[in-house]
Amino acid sequence: MLKIPDVTAYLKRCNHTKKQSAETLLAQIGEFYLQISPYKTPYTSQVNTPLSWWKACIPTPPYLQLLAIKLFSIIPHAASCERIWSICGWVVGKRRTRL
Repeated sequence: MLKIPDVTAYLKRCNHTKKQSAETLLAQIGEFYLQISPYKTPYTSQVNTPLSWWKACIPTPPYLQLLAIKLFSIIPHAASCERIWSICGWVVGKRRTRL
């Protein structure tokens, strides 16, 4: 998993200002949309995973690659929602009516 301090350390090595970084990221998003190199590498779902495909694409500087890897590192789960519903169940459920 890619940690935010790793990303910020890399961005500091590039010596870009926030504006330059944003402009570079927007340019890379445009290149990705138009499938300009290095983003025209074929993706095969039987062989590749999205994470491995993004690790194989190495733009310079790799702002879009870092963003994509960070997004694919997020684990979707509903634990916090389940916790809230459980607490609401205490307020409305049988436990509350016994008080």
